[in-house]
Amino acid sequence: LQGDWSSDVCSSDLWVDGQRYFEATWDKSATAGDSIFHIPVIGKDIDFTAMPDYSKTGAEEAEKQRNGELLGSYGETTRNYNVDRSRVIVDAGKGACSFVLRAATHFPTMFAGLILRHPDAAATADLRLGSLNGMPILLIATADTEAACTKLKERLDAQTKDSCTILKATDRSEEHTSELQSPCN
Repeated sequence: LQGDWSSDVCSSDLWVDGQRYFEATWDKSATAGDSIFHIPVIGKDIDFTAMPDYSKTGAEEAEKQRNGELLGSYGETTRNYNVDRSRVIVDAGKGACSFVLRAATHFPTMFAGLILRHPDAAATADLRLGSLNGMPILLIATADTEAACTKLKERLDAQTKDSCTILKATDRSEEHTSELQSPCN
């Protein structure tokens, strides 16, 4: 998408400019010319790191709000642009990976694949991953997340062998990688 992206993009502990994120992660890629990049503007008050604890008051409402932020903004994009759902890949960074993985298990036909830039295997240990059968998932591993990526890949491979790939983030410094988080944080 072209235009003024002056709004902020949410990250778990950092807010980055949407245009800056796009330029740093996707602008030079081969897909930039013929792809729609949906970068939702998410309220800073929404916590995407939390797994819902339905024994607590308000947990269901908080989960509805998280789903509404992701799916509502995506719905607006699909109303304005011709989106081929079979090519929609969600790119999630630190603080959003658990939520995006959970959302994909609930809405598996909504997305063609996932990129998880900072997965937390412990936070997703209770998820039932069967609905992700065959969905391509790319895990970006850093020194901090390599063990979590390996654990999550083992669980995903138990559902569908070879649908999950781990890519080691060696071409960027840790400082730069944490600076530019995913749009779905």
